[in-house]
Amino acid sequence: MESYRRIRSEERATILVLVQNGKNQADRAKALGRNQSSLSRELAKGLEKGAYNPFLAQREAEKRAAYRKSSLKIDAQT
Repeated sequence: MESYRRIRSEERATILVLVQNGKNQADRAKALGRNQSSLSRELAKGLEKGAYNPFLAQREAEKRAAYRKSSLKIDAQT
């Protein structure tokens, strides 16, 4: 089983092009080498006024990444 990798901004731009070209979910997943459910979640996260916005999706991903990064639990004196 392939390890999980996050969707990059370049892939988000490709998703937008594929959506605009009318490709279905299976074709988009195959083109990106991703699972259909991963693309479904990505499209849901990047929706703005009923259309996919890769810039919004990237901005939200960066917010989640910043929240995910934790600080050290041991200070310098320990």
